[in-house]
Amino acid sequence: PMAFAQKESDAPVATNRGSHGNVHLLSYGFNQDCSCFVCGTTAGFRVYTVSPLCEVHRREHAPAFQNRSVVLIAMLFKTNIFAMVTVSDDDPSNGGQNKVQIWNEATGKFAGELRSRNEVTGVVLRRDVIAMVCEYAIYVYTLGNLRVIQHLTTNANSRGLCALAAASEPWILVC
Repeated sequence: PMAFAQKESDAPVATNRGSHGNVHLLSYGFNQDCSCFVCGTTAGFRVYTVSPLCEVHRREHAPAFQNRSVVLIAMLFKTNIFAMVTVSDDDPSNGGQNKVQIWNEATGKFAGELRSRNEVTGVVLRRDVIAMVCEYAIYVYTLGNLRVIQHLTTNANSRGLCALAAASEPWILVC
């Protein structure tokens, strides 16, 4: 995996793990207009603009991400809303991979959670809906109150391939 060098100005929050060591890239995804991308790491996440290519935000080693890695992540346009799947270093069963958490950077807290009986392999979102992708199913929820509005059975999709049109009415989902 690719390792990021930590800037000296980004003093990490102290944790009980001792040294933070290297931070590794686990996933990435572009926002809906491809003006930004977000990277899930072994310590949290980072946000970059595409033009100019520049890191604009970092949330790593924070208490909410202590001993957690962001294995899947999606960003809603240029907002403070992120959908992510995290795993805990303390949970060898990786039970966290069965849920999508909605992070609100404005409040610095998780604002919601979607659960599945199966491992989540992908997540996509737009302003009104969020889709949680599992190997044989896709669950579509309203973004406002996280209610299921559609359940789709699919063929094997272990890579979580899925796209959601950002501005179509009605919404269009492909997998």
